[in-house]
Amino acid sequence: MTHGMQIKSLAALGLELTLPNGLTLDRVEIETGEASGTFPPFHLKLDKPLDFKVWVSAESVATFLEKKGIGGLKDVRVTCEGGKVSVEASARVIVEVRATAVCTLRIVEGTKLFVDLESVSVPIAKNIIEGQLAKSNPILDLEEFEFDLQMISVEVADGHVQIHGTADMAQSP
Repeated sequence: MTHGMQIKSLAALGLELTLPNGLTLDRVEIETGEASGTFPPFHLKLDKPLDFKVWVSAESVATFLEKKGIGGLKDVRVTCEGGKVSVEASARVIVEVRATAVCTLRIVEGTKLFVDLESVSVPIAKNIIEGQLAKSNPILDLEEFEFDLQMISVEVADGHVQIHGTADMAQSP
């Protein structure tokens, strides 16, 4: 016998979720509005797209950049404050250079997250960093996932990047 159910709200929390590209999301919160469902078998129908919030710490960004070895980066330090992501790292060009790049994050078409270079502490490193960003952007593309995901906002503060968005599970395959 199948039974029906009504749900006022459903929330889930995920910790340390590593994406296929190697970036670790420190915290993922998902919340639905009203939903209905049946069981058995369990089936859930959402009345509207669910909301999600994702937190990525400065430490996770640093670990990701160092593991990827983008541009030969090493000894990476990242800060996330005041709307800006600052990356201090060493790289070998002809000689080893230590520089800090200050960047902002920008959402394009609701599905792509781009890094924009704002300034570089060592002018010789600017072209190298711009070249790496050209190869790496977008750093996150939600179209690669099976669900209809949309980013609404991105904030950089208090040692982390926070992304807020929606996921339309009805559009999933």
